[in-house]
Amino acid sequence: MNEKRQVQALQRENENLRVDIAKLEAPERIYTVATKQLGMVAPTYVLYGGQSSDSQKEAAHTGR
Repeated sequence: MNEKRQVQALQRENENLRVDIAKLEAPERIYTVATKQLGMVAPTYVLYGGQSSDSQKEAAHTGR
């Protein structure tokens, strides 16, 4: 009986920890901590990779 109660207590603790993790991973919370506590600023624009030489050649041929 004692082991069963211990297992149930650990399962409850595990679920509470999962909830805590979800709260800590929330994008809004991360943004707030980064900007308010760490002084970070959001970029004005974001670059997603560069064009490869093949992509540049295709863009030149198609007028892009």
